[in-house]
Amino acid sequence: TGKTTVARLYGAVLAELGILRQGHIVEVSRSGLVAQIIGGTAIKTAEVFEKALGGVLFIDEAYTLTNQSGGSGPDFGQEAVETLMKLMEDHRDEIVVIVAGYSEQMEQFLESNPGMASRFSRTVEFPNYEVDELVTIVQGLCAKHYYELEDSGLEALTRYFVDIPKGPTFGNGRVARSIFETMISNQASRLATSSGDDGTLNRLVAEDVGPLPELEDEEDEGKEQPQPEPPHDVPHAQEPAPGPEPAQAPVAAPKAPAEPPPAMRRLAALCGLRDVRAVLLRRTNELVSSVQRGETPAPAANVVLAGEPGSGRRAVATLYAKCLAETGVLRNGASHRVALSQVHAGRPEEARAFAAWLFGEADGGVLDLELDAAFAARPQAERGAVWEAVVGSAVRNPQTVLVLRGAHTRLGEALNERPDVARCFSEYVRFPAYTAEELAQLMCRRLAARGHAVDEATHTALSGRIAGQMPSDGARGAHRLADRIAERARTTTRTVPEPAGVSHN
Repeated sequence: TGKTTVARLYGAVLAELGILRQGHIVEVSRSGLVAQIIGGTAIKTAEVFEKALGGVLFIDEAYTLTNQSGGSGPDFGQEAVETLMKLMEDHRDEIVVIVAGYSEQMEQFLESNPGMASRFSRTVEFPNYEVDELVTIVQGLCAKHYYELEDSGLEALTRYFVDIPKGPTFGNGRVARSIFETMISNQASRLATSSGDDGTLNRLVAEDVGPLPELEDEEDEGKEQPQPEPPHDVPHAQEPAPGPEPAQAPVAAPKAPAEPPPAMRRLAALCGLRDVRAVLLRRTNELVSSVQRGETPAPAANVVLAGEPGSGRRAVATLYAKCLAETGVLRNGASHRVALSQVHAGRPEEARAFAAWLFGEADGGVLDLELDAAFAARPQAERGAVWEAVVGSAVRNPQTVLVLRGAHTRLGEALNERPDVARCFSEYVRFPAYTAEELAQLMCRRLAARGHAVDEATHTALSGRIAGQMPSDGARGAHRLADRIAERARTTTRTVPEPAGVSHN
């Protein structure tokens, strides 16, 4: 409901009025105040309190500080409460303390200590957002990310917020942000299966809203649900940590959004690779949101591109880098490409130095690493030194995005062997083999790029030719065949040469 946002604004207002020196906000929860050893909580709480002097100390879900032991051991949270009360009294003119949480639990928190309620002069109840306010929040997100919500989408969105249950655990602004991200994901999947023009890439329609989520029975609400295990044949990539909640002030009707950047339009228009395009378009939009919330691009932007030679991994990696740059996620769209076998690993310090140099070269852009056969054939100790150097440099350079390319089998073995490397990536994207029709379409596009017109009959003949003898290296073979046809062409409308004159290899 915007509690954190209001707390930030409140500190800024008090600073502008001269009541606080700085007006900054320090946000913590139980884990930021409570230590796991006797005597450590008071020290940890005092350190956090000192950082907040001159500003606002915002304690979210403050009720978790009390009654956490269940009678089974010492309650270090109570120690944090007692320390806070003493510090608040000693520094009452230097700091503002705001505690927040669900209404019923916060009442219990204020009653947990005789002097607690007297330390807080005001209790502010935040009501649920109304339907029109939730719709306005989504409209604001659409405008911020250059999307246009069509009338059908607006109607579907309104119905969604009318129908969704609004119980005590309703997420309010988070639900609005979640449905916006769902709409972006659904739109990416929808466009990946169509041949829409540029004008459709920034439009959200009723179909993108989707159905209401399936809800658990009311008695199960709030219980932790088991998470599904990742597929055994796909390495698990760690989910990025959630960032701070963005401001959700009411906004006016959005202005007409600009067109999506060129790289995103090119990615959406790629031949084949439907699921690959959908994943990376969705990932790009999610990254725009996270960077605007103040988060760093990596590791959320780091991806693994798995496929056989000629499956389009390299071209997609280049487009992905441009997407991140044109949407403001990265400072530049440069893609520094290197095979892992080129990383020197005679000694661990040599591997660390070389990895640091690589990340320095790719600073603010994309470091595109290829897991090639030569690297896979290295001794395990050498591979381990390289992986450790890459992981260490990735942690120290969150403004540089890491792309790892290679064959699916080789990547699977490497990432299963090195879970620390798998945790560096948020997406594992597997590239399918091109169909005969898709390869024929690639050939037609190649011929058109060389200035040749290809008629319907020629397109059909190319499809038949490719189906009879599929190139072993996918798109590369199709492009090479198209280049040979173009070299032999003599007229503006092309026909397929005799079979004896052309080899797929």
